Amino acid sequence: MNNELEQYLGIPNRLYKNETSYVPYIEDITYKERISTWKKQNEVFNKKLENPLENNDIYLLSCGHNNMIPQLAANCIVKKTLEKGGVPFWYNIMRNQRLEDKRLYDLIHEYQAQIDLLIIDGIYSNTNINNIDKLRSLLATFDDIPTFIIISGGFGPEVFENKVFYSYNKFIHFRDIPRRIVKDI
Repeated sequence: MNNELEQYLGIPNRLYKNETSYVPYIEDITYKERISTWKKQNEVFNKKLENPLENNDIYLLSCGHNNMIPQLAANCIVKKTLEKGGVPFWYNIMRNQRLEDKRLYDLIHEYQAQIDLLIIDGIYSNTNINNIDKLRSLLATFDDIPTFIIISGGFGPEVFENKVFYSYNKFIHFRDIPRRIVKDI
């Protein structure tokens, strides 16, 4: 992929070459009386990493406070999509939406690129209604490609059920500090 096109993909600079692992941050979580262990969440995510362009599922990547940790996981999906020859697009709702929409328009129309995977960033547990509406609009527009939504300040499924009112397929929830592993103790 040429450098001129890469500027339109929207991958945050602080992530582009970041190799930090997201795995130690995946958290065991109980939701609706079901336990989702970090191992199971990681297994599901790794399966998606094998073929990120398969299925048009909606994945929620959430963390209680920090958006950088879910961004690390999203960055892995972006890199794998690029390796497979796909075109990912990273849309940050917190940025100027007109500029984000223009970047999206330019990628599709100027470069005749088809977006194969969408990352939506900038959703918080207290996100305003305008950002929620934009999220819904993006989900409806790109309902035929895999989509990953980064949510900070809460648990992704609860945010979706209580604010977004939109269905999702899978979630991965991260903690703010890494788990300690046996060799660290």
